[in-house]
Amino acid sequence: MQNKEWYLRRFGPSPNLDKYIGWYKEALYQQTQILTGFLNPHELALLKAVLGNEVPLISSGGFANSEKQRAIINPQGSIDFRLALLQFDYNQRFNQLTHSQILGVLTHLGVELDTFGDIVTDGNGCWQVIVQKELAAFFCQQIQRVGRASVKVQLVSWQDLVDQSDDHLEASAVANSLRLDAVLAKIGKQSRKEVQTAITAGEVQVDFMLPQRLETAVEPGQIISWRHFGRIKLLSAQPTRKGRYRLEYYLWASHH
Repeated sequence: MQNKEWYLRRFGPSPNLDKYIGWYKEALYQQTQILTGFLNPHELALLKAVLGNEVPLISSGGFANSEKQRAIINPQGSIDFRLALLQFDYNQRFNQLTHSQILGVLTHLGVELDTFGDIVTDGNGCWQVIVQKELAAFFCQQIQRVGRASVKVQLVSWQDLVDQSDDHLEASAVANSLRLDAVLAKIGKQSRKEVQTAITAGEVQVDFMLPQRLETAVEPGQIISWRHFGRIKLLSAQPTRKGRYRLEYYLWASHH
């Protein structure tokens, strides 16, 4: 295992670093199996770096390429990630749910973000969420409304997992630089000052981390989450003859 400063330089500040180091020591010296909550890609990458080649880890979020996943550190015997699939039943004729509405309801239940995983849809009104099995009954009991819609949340079989719809747009823009504020100003069609205010207010994350500086440079492959705007995946940034950058990106727009 590296020293803490190495992880801070590579991954930035993390409130979970000490906890992950504790898990490493527990698994290595006591041979304990540890089941984590749902981790986002940055948290999972940091945990894997801490464990290194000394402690094995496997992870799952319920389906291939899931974003948030539970991990089993030092797996032993039968494998059970203790995941449950919940579905939102509601009158689709008169109501329409959105990802941001469901996420808002989940985050206002007083539970930690690691208690639930990905929110998925088939694009035709069916919405599901993957949660920790031990809290499935709690979510079913507590969630009765999403937006203006009355809902009933029910536990369903994994065979009923929807074929997920991906509603991203592919777009391009030309920015003066690869600074985070400059890139978002062009993509979001806002002033640099408005974007800087959003970054300072903690409304922007790069690869699931709050940027440390306004002048942070972005790179192809990174995912930028911007509250109330959406999520952006930068595909490429090619220099132009005039010294600017042509950006190609995917955009998952936020729907309110």
